[in-house]
Amino acid sequence: MSASAQRVQPGPASLSLVIGTNGRTAPQLRLRLLGGFRAERAGDGWPVSGWQRRTAKTLTKLLATTPGHRLHREQVLEILWPGADPESALNSFGKALHAARHALEPELLPRESSSYLRLTESIVTLDPEHVWIDLDHFEQLAEGALCQREVSAYEDAIDAYGGDLLPKDRYEDWCAERREYLVELHTRLLLNLAEELARRGAHSAAAGRLREALQHDPTREDAHRRLMALYASAGRRDQAVRQFHVCRDVLRRELDLTPGDETEGLYEEILAHRRTPDDEVGPPFVGRESLLEQLEDELARADSGTGRMILLSGEAGVGKSRLVAEFAGNARARGCCVLWGGSAARANHFAYGPFAVALESYVADRSDGERREIARRFPALVPFVPSLGIGAVPRHDQLYPGPEIVRLLTELARDRTVLLVLSDLPRLQRSSLDLLGYVATLAAKRRWLIVGTCRDEPLAGTSELRRMIDAAERERLCVRLRTAIDWCELCSPVSAWPRPFSTTSTGSRWGTRCSSRSSCATCKSAASWSSNGARGNEHRPLQPACLPACGLLWGCERHR
Repeated sequence: MSASAQRVQPGPASLSLVIGTNGRTAPQLRLRLLGGFRAERAGDGWPVSGWQRRTAKTLTKLLATTPGHRLHREQVLEILWPGADPESALNSFGKALHAARHALEPELLPRESSSYLRLTESIVTLDPEHVWIDLDHFEQLAEGALCQREVSAYEDAIDAYGGDLLPKDRYEDWCAERREYLVELHTRLLLNLAEELARRGAHSAAAGRLREALQHDPTREDAHRRLMALYASAGRRDQAVRQFHVCRDVLRRELDLTPGDETEGLYEEILAHRRTPDDEVGPPFVGRESLLEQLEDELARADSGTGRMILLSGEAGVGKSRLVAEFAGNARARGCCVLWGGSAARANHFAYGPFAVALESYVADRSDGERREIARRFPALVPFVPSLGIGAVPRHDQLYPGPEIVRLLTELARDRTVLLVLSDLPRLQRSSLDLLGYVATLAAKRRWLIVGTCRDEPLAGTSELRRMIDAAERERLCVRLRTAIDWCELCSPVSAWPRPFSTTSTGSRWGTRCSSRSSCATCKSAASWSSNGARGNEHRPLQPACLPACGLLWGCERHR
């Protein structure tokens, strides 16, 4: 029995004495069934041990595990003495009831009614007003936690679960269904707690609770899947892949099953994004040199201690991620500390998820000694950054890591500029968005450059992101750049493009070079690239209306 379960004992369990139906004062009886059977009376200090008959203890267990703690005598006879003739079974029942009453109340006088076990009109009852039972206590806490959905409520309920119901009676049919129900309830609490912790950004603690669920039931596929998603959202895709293999092996070994479609789909998604932005080989980087130069200028500004936030917006598929990856690579080559917090959109669904991923990208490459030092100096980050301590359970005052994230970013920027990259800003949870606005305000006097990406559409209207960006722009804390292709830049270096060339958004094949080297005149008629892979040598003018279909935006500033 855990400390929490012993501490929280509402209702009759808090009373040390009760008045029985016989008018005599009797100690409160406490029955513990989770993790093993134990009966004790309040104030005695030792367990009940005077069980003269095994069936007396079994009768007490049976009533304690039965919802409502009451059974008809015929039900008891059928469960405990199946196949016995009625007279023999009834005689055995009488002896078991008598032995149980005297084991629980040795001072009981002949013909005196029991304070705990009563037989009224063929109904045998374990009086819940005079008896406290740990599984009732656990169920009450569990029901409350599932309604409240609070971390502390989940933890109290989980602490009250002392183990499986009556493990020494594992093969008895009369408690098997109840045991399975309680195991499922306990697992549900663990999964819900993990979900709530992850929502608050405590990813390491959430992973620890998921692993705890898998210790109880290694074949729980949904727990494996949630753990895979959590690892992936924290940037630990290799660990997510290993978790899939563990899931597949245990399902095959224990149940002769294969993972379901949802698990397989998540695995394929993780594999598709397994490479980091630095490892990806993108298409030739052309048409965005002017934007890259602007980003380089902003980096130089941050080097001097005057950083700010850059918002890169644009249509889907125009190449925002490619541009940021190129810029991040250049910044890293210059000695900047690059914190990449967002190639995984799943991270944005968790509180502080992108910041946790960004810091993980830095911490994971540190030595063991450096990680221990970071964990010592920034303890609130331990539950959020996996490499600082997988499985660490946060205190309630550590569920807000914002101040220590700012402190660590400030320390990293003492000897070099920090580039923080966050993708898909409209998906940020409110907590991450609030922290981003605060960090953008502080960047004006720090060596920080924050680069965020988003599509054009979510910036419309009155979203929280739009209000935050507008306020930052008014205070000159943010610069907005729109990602588009400049055809003036695109046409001039076209001879350097490899053949064939595949666009990133449509897969169209491009097999011929521009028929004209003139500048903007090519935008309307001379950009004669073929959009048909089977006829790669055809020269066909591309009108501006055709450009989006080819995966490229109309980008020439002179013709927009």
